[in-house]
Amino acid sequence: MFCDDGNRVSVLYFSQDPATGTVSGRGMANTGEIVEGWSGEHVLEFFRDGNPAAEAVMQCGDYSIPLS
Repeated sequence: MFCDDGNRVSVLYFSQDPATGTVSGRGMANTGEIVEGWSGEHVLEFFRDGNPAAEAVMQCGDYSIPLS
């Protein structure tokens, strides 16, 4: 993922939730920060069920962009 301010992140997805189909992964931003990401058509259901108790966002300049 790339942002207008030059931030970027790469994530490798390695597991899939059987109930929602959401995939989970980890990666690194160009700043060296370790990130965790989730993706899927039903990712909001995945978070509503409490798996995981986290907020999926990427900081792009002044904005927090939800990852989906």
